Amino acid sequence: MRWIGKQWVTANASPCHGRGVQDMGIADDARNKVDDLKGRAKEATGAATGNEDLKAEGQADQGIAAAKQKIADAAEKVKDGVEAVKDRLTGNG
Repeated sequence: MRWIGKQWVTANASPCHGRGVQDMGIADDARNKVDDLKGRAKEATGAATGNEDLKAEGQADQGIAAAKQKIADAAEKVKDGVEAVKDRLTGNG
């Protein structure tokens, strides 16, 4: 996605009229939740079968998902801050 003129444009060049940034946040949240759940499933399966490697892999997957979520949350806060500054500068806020 890139900014062209006065709107966001996705890779396939269709305008998303500013909604794409929020949709990306929702998609990231969902993806991170799925990765966390996969990690939990691997950990539980590893624990149930005595497979320590699978258990550790599941724990690592959960850690990675948590880190990605923290990054996504921070990016969302930055985006909100930028929007607030933009609104103040243009008189919309």
